[in-house]
Amino acid sequence: MAFIPIPNVAQHTINYTWLGQQVQNVFHVLYPSAPGSGMISDANDIIAAWWNTEIEPNVSNQVEARSIIGTSQHVANGPQHTTAFAPGSVGQLTSPSMPSGTTVAVSWRTGFSGRSFRGRTYHVGLVEGQIVGNEIDGATHSLLVGNYVQLVTDLAVVDTPLVVASRYTNNAPRVTGIATVILSVILDTFIDSQRRRLAGRGR
Repeated sequence: MAFIPIPNVAQHTINYTWLGQQVQNVFHVLYPSAPGSGMISDANDIIAAWWNTEIEPNVSNQVEARSIIGTSQHVANGPQHTTAFAPGSVGQLTSPSMPSGTTVAVSWRTGFSGRSFRGRTYHVGLVEGQIVGNEIDGATHSLLVGNYVQLVTDLAVVDTPLVVASRYTNNAPRVTGIATVILSVILDTFIDSQRRRLAGRGR
């Protein structure tokens, strides 16, 4: 499949281990110009600091953040930078972990309708103490919304906003991908399932 460039964008992938599974969260960041390795490294550092400060206190201690790989999407085979988390970058919640396929969906909104303008992140590291029935509890919901809003804020303040990246429209590839700045966050309270994280699929 031919590479579809997205001008001035880099993809930043956080790699974790959770209950023996290798899992990921993927974010896209828009830069003022074509991102070089130094620019990508700076954004990796912001994302890593965000995880350590905002997410780590609210996820299972069976989740460990390993690395962030930032890769330019501006051109094929573009600059890339890998940032390792400090050893022991694990969650702080000791309540029993939920299975690794269990999640809640974070919806990224841009102010435009349609699949090309909405993104989704599947949260990592839920524990039993955060769940009542089929939903996360109210306190957890408020915390996580604030956590993900903070990532939007942290990146925007240095003029590298978080974006929804789209390479397809109506199931057809674009010649050039588009990036739309994220303006708000919606977090579903209902428990969801991420099949790629089921036991045995993330090794």
